[in-house]
Order: sequence, then structure tokens, then C-alpha cells
Amino acid sequence: MSESRSPRILLGVTGSVAAFKAPDLVRELRDRGAEVAALMSEAAGRFLGAATLEAMTGNPVGVDLFDARGAAALPRWTAGTPIERLPYHLALAECADLIVVAPVSANTMAKIARGQADNLLTCSILATSRPVVLAPGMNTKMWLHPATVENVRVCRAHGIHVIEPDVGKMAWSEEGEGPGRLPEPPVLAERVWRILESHRQLRGEKVLVSAGGTEEPIDAVRVLTNRSSGRMGVSLAEEARERGADVVFVAGSMSVPPPPGVRVIPARSAAEMRDAVLAEARDAAIVLMAAAVADWRPTSPERRKVKKEEGPPTFELEPTDDILMLLQAEAKDSFRVGFALETEDPVASGRKKLRAKDLDLLVVNDAHEEGAGFDVTTNRVTLLTRDGETEALPLLPKREVAARILDRVEELRRRG
Repeated sequence: MSESRSPRILLGVTGSVAAFKAPDLVRELRDRGAEVAALMSEAAGRFLGAATLEAMTGNPVGVDLFDARGAAALPRWTAGTPIERLPYHLALAECADLIVVAPVSANTMAKIARGQADNLLTCSILATSRPVVLAPGMNTKMWLHPATVENVRVCRAHGIHVIEPDVGKMAWSEEGEGPGRLPEPPVLAERVWRILESHRQLRGEKVLVSAGGTEEPIDAVRVLTNRSSGRMGVSLAEEARERGADVVFVAGSMSVPPPPGVRVIPARSAAEMRDAVLAEARDAAIVLMAAAVADWRPTSPERRKVKKEEGPPTFELEPTDDILMLLQAEAKDSFRVGFALETEDPVASGRKKLRAKDLDLLVVNDAHEEGAGFDVTTNRVTLLTRDGETEALPLLPKREVAARILDRVEELRRRG
């Protein structure tokens, strides 16, 4: 998000009696300087009129997934941008800096947790790469039901922020006070604003991310490589982008696409990655070296394809340049983060690498651990700092691991 414009918040309202608080939440967010647009589920219309939110936000209110109004149904801030040419739900998913659903009903939370997209609001949430905040408002029994407890856990595991409801007197309650009450608009707006600010920590700063493996030619068609998918690097780039950074993404060989909204530099070999990283690292605030760079390469790769009938090829190997070592001189003012995949005593091996390469932070994991090796969507890592601190994270989705890593980076930078 640019420093020169106001934050843009997309507010979703679902079928809960607490929907009556939504107009006041809009007022609180606008008083803090945000531009707000609203989406409503069909059930929300039983509790609150769309005309009220339209008047409060100054933007059209989306309800129908198949709205025939085209760009006229989008928030005014999309006018004249490429976003307005996207399908309706995709345009809404891209147009805001943050999506907050307040109140979110038990039914809509269940849909979001399971990736069910059957209306405009749930389609937009499933399609967004922006931060999502859910503020539940429901009966105490519904909030405490094991299914809802599990849905909250799943949402949080996917990187969605779920704000704990207040304890208070509930509508249609016979048991007195209990948890499930939507927080009052000033309190809720403050919590949403803090989350928004946390995703703008790196605004205006350059973050360099390397990802994927490298390919070192043996002959004209064969290469030495590894099984790195690039997922961890993509997650880091997405998280840095969402925190406002100008992200440069140096992409090796990957099985996943690079993230949108960042500058991508392809670098298939270790030498290409070295050149790209060193050129971009000099003015980077943070360097995240998540790529699995080859340690060796053939000294004299064949320019032709070696035929099978010629027998197995023989070749000598030479070491590639150690990019992390080179960064000590080329990016001495950058906060440098290295990654290490180990098979023997990961923490001890990681500490040696941390010291040898003068890193500010090392992220290490065990290649033998289930769910934490190559080409999986989860990771279990340990964070090692130059001051000797160790933080072991549980098995988490890689996007959540990326968030924890950048949280740690920001904490260490504040400490100097």
C-alpha cells in the first residue's frame, strides 16, 4: 500500500443480530482515515439494509455474486484501474488492503474454514491474498460448540486473524452472560487497525527474497538440481508484500508460480542467482535467502546431449560461489536471513552456519522430519539469532511460518 493514500478496508457483514453494529464500525474505521466498502451475505439483509451501509461508506454494497452492474458495482477506488476488468469477486479480492468480516456468523466461518465459496463474500475471501480478519458474533452455545472451536483453529492455521468475542448478555440467551458477543465498534476498530498496521510494517522498504533450487548443466539437456519447490520463498515474498514492502523475488527452478505483485528475476543456475542477488542486495533492507543453491557444478558441461549408448557420463565438480558469504561485504547494512536444511543435529549445524556467514538470523529445519522437507505445504523450523537465542516453531503452514519469521525479523531490527 502506498504511503500517499488511505488504507482500503473491505467490510463483510453476515447473518447475525450483531449486524446492527456494522454502521458504527464503518464510522470508526473512517474516522481513523480508512476508505471502506461493504459486502453483505444474503442473510445479513434480514438484519441490516444495504442502503445504510452504502450511505455510510459512500461505495456500492455487494451482495450478488453475479451482479450485472459490472464496474459500477465496485468500490470507487477501482475506477480506471486494471482491477475493474477482473471478474467481480476477483476484483473485490484485489481492491482492498484488508478484509474484515464483522460480524461473522458460525455458518460463514465454517465456509471460510473449509474453503467453501458459494456467495460473493466467501468467494472474495477465498480469492484474496490480503489479510483477513474475522470478528465472530453468535450465541454462546454456537461459539463453544466443538465444530466452531475447530473452525477457529483451522482459520488461524490458514493465517486468518480471528478476534476473540466479548463476554456479555446475548440475544435470545437464557443462561445470562457468555462468550460470543461482537466487541463494541470502537474496540473492534482498534483491534482491526492494529492488525492492519502490522501488515504495513515494511512499507517502503526493499525486501529481497531468493527461492527455489538451481540447475547446473551436465550436458545440453541434463542438470544437477534438488527438489526445492520454492514454496517457502513464495510465502516469504507474499508476507513481505502484504506488510508493505517493495519485494524483489529471485526465482530459481520452482514447481509453484512466483507471487503476484512483486518484481521477479529468473535465475536458473547458481551463477545467475549470485549475480542477481548481489546486484539487488546492496540497497535492500532485508535479504531472505530461502533458495536451495547448488554447492557444486560440473566443471565442463557438454554442449551436446550425451547419448545413452555412450555409457554413463563422467564429470568433475567444482564448488559454486557461496552467496551468503559474499553478502557479508555486498550487503553489510542489510538484515540477512539464511536458511538451512540439515540431516544431522540441525541446531548445532545451524549455529555453525550462522557464525561462519555472519547472519542476523538463521532458519533451520530437519530434512527427515515428516511435513518439513522439500515440496510440502508445511514446515517445522527453528529460528537461531546471532545473540544465541533459539525459538522452535511447531509444524505450521508455510505462510504462517513466513509470518513468524518476519515477526522475528522485525523484533530483532527494533532491538538493533
